[in-house]
Amino acid sequence: MKKTLLALLVLTVAAFTAKAQTNDNRPPRVAVGFNLGATVGPHSNEYPIASGFGIKFEFPIKSTPVSIMASGAYTFMPSDAAYHNDRYNYNDSYNGDVHVASFAPLELGVRVYMDGNLFVEGNAGASFNLNESHSNYTSKKVALVIAPNIGYAFRFKASKKYGLDLSLGYETRPEDSQPHDFSNYGSYNQIAVHAVFSIGY
Repeated sequence: MKKTLLALLVLTVAAFTAKAQTNDNRPPRVAVGFNLGATVGPHSNEYPIASGFGIKFEFPIKSTPVSIMASGAYTFMPSDAAYHNDRYNYNDSYNGDVHVASFAPLELGVRVYMDGNLFVEGNAGASFNLNESHSNYTSKKVALVIAPNIGYAFRFKASKKYGLDLSLGYETRPEDSQPHDFSNYGSYNQIAVHAVFSIGY
């Protein structure tokens, strides 16, 4: 809990610091959205689909195409049993029951607008394991998370106050892979499409 509060404090301080440097032509934005994608790597068979939702803040840096990004999200990955109802060919640790690997990533990053509304973005932060018995899913309660993506920012009306960001991103929660030890079974990775609805203020 202390680590979670510390991470939230860091995000808040960074957000207010960035706000003081924002560009009048590109107002700060707050956004909410969701993502849906496929997992890749050591957990892709066990948890084939990744999804989530979250909130994001964008703070443009004056006279540049660069924005400081701050975000918090909830990411979840239902087990394969949720889609196939197979109670026999599944890991004995769970007796074939449906379960969900869930994480809360808190991230800071940078977005660069390349040509008009086309952007590339890179984020990094801390991923908090929300599973009740976290050692059944990962050896780390809190781990590094890295999330690069590329997308397009649609802006509506003359004021461009309202927006929709569509992007394709990769997210990894890197860990060492040790298949013989189910509690330490490698990175959780996903490739996902993100849809984020934003408003300038």
